[in-house]
Amino acid sequence: MPAVSVVIPSYNGSILVAETVSSVLGQTFTDLELIVIDDGSTDGSAERIESQIRHDPRARLQRFTNGGVAAARNRGLAQAGGRYVAFVDQDDLWYPDKLCRQVDLMDRKPDLTVVGCLMDYFSANGRRLGRTAQTPVRIDPDAVRRATVMPFPISGALFRTEILRRAGGSRDFFGPGLATAADMELVAIAAAAGDLECIRESLGGYRVHRSSVTAQSHRVQLAAVQYLQAVLTDSAFAEQTPWPAYRDSYRPRTRTRLMSVAAEHYRQAGLEALDRRWLTALAHLGAAMALNPLYAGRRLFHQLRPA
Repeated sequence: MPAVSVVIPSYNGSILVAETVSSVLGQTFTDLELIVIDDGSTDGSAERIESQIRHDPRARLQRFTNGGVAAARNRGLAQAGGRYVAFVDQDDLWYPDKLCRQVDLMDRKPDLTVVGCLMDYFSANGRRLGRTAQTPVRIDPDAVRRATVMPFPISGALFRTEILRRAGGSRDFFGPGLATAADMELVAIAAAAGDLECIRESLGGYRVHRSSVTAQSHRVQLAAVQYLQAVLTDSAFAEQTPWPAYRDSYRPRTRTRLMSVAAEHYRQAGLEALDRRWLTALAHLGAAMALNPLYAGRRLFHQLRPA
């Protein structure tokens, strides 16, 4: 059996998913299997992936009707044969030594249940601007377990397969497409079972573009994260309060709403900067600074400083 199983959930990934597949199969760590879960694509991307992986026995494509990113991850996890498993979003990239570095760390530290890394930000056309900024120097494991901190992008994480299987993987109670809450749940599940660590180097690329889930539905994502936090605190919460009812009735407090608007402006500043619309980027950054200077300043500092 391979040491690492890599799962790529793909839905209408167009040409970007081909680059993602290439970055996985091009790892210096070669003892892996790649499972691409096509989630009902209609843009021909599944056929392109089939052609791309035809001559690599480590890779296979499985097709399903559309069920959402969490359901696609569950399907990949069910097929994973490696002792470690990683999930890569269809538009992200790995640098060649990413898996090698993480597997070495996991092998040496058996108490680790998840190892992450920093990732560089890229626009859809490959322009780089800074790196992921959410990883603090010291990660508070209790905050991760409560889903109040997402310590690294899901595409940068490597998990122990048995831990996720034991916990049932990521429950798809948010419906299709709400990737942020599902990402936080996976890391929270792993952190609840052991230690976590982050390699404080950029070992991959995180694409940011206007069609991404988080760019389209930031306000709903805020409600989803709050819902997940309640579920992790009280396992019966989901039965008592279904997600659609919570989403429709959710009204954030003023402080939370201001933080949400500041985060939205900060994200828009990054999108504009990636497209080199500097004046618009500065306007959004200024708005984020005005609404929450501590949040915006801290994110900017961590994102642009050297590793």
